[in-house]
Amino acid sequence: MATPNEIEIILHYHTSAEKHPRHDAPAVHEARERFLSVGLIESAAQYGEYCFVTTEKGRKYVAMLCETPFPATKYIDPREAA
Repeated sequence: MATPNEIEIILHYHTSAEKHPRHDAPAVHEARERFLSVGLIESAAQYGEYCFVTTEKGRKYVAMLCETPFPATKYIDPREAA
């Protein structure tokens, strides 16, 4: 399960080859190391230090995140719930 912070980080690397704005923050460092270790991102050193892009696996992961439907509200008549 990914945290909201990790989702933001993977989306950054998916949409931009630039260094993450908080690249030196411990949470970004930890997420980046985890994404590298499981193959979701790879170095994009040609763009500079701390630059990464999503791999094919990472792109599939982002696609899955984007395809997650919004929760639906179900209204129930309380007289019928009993």
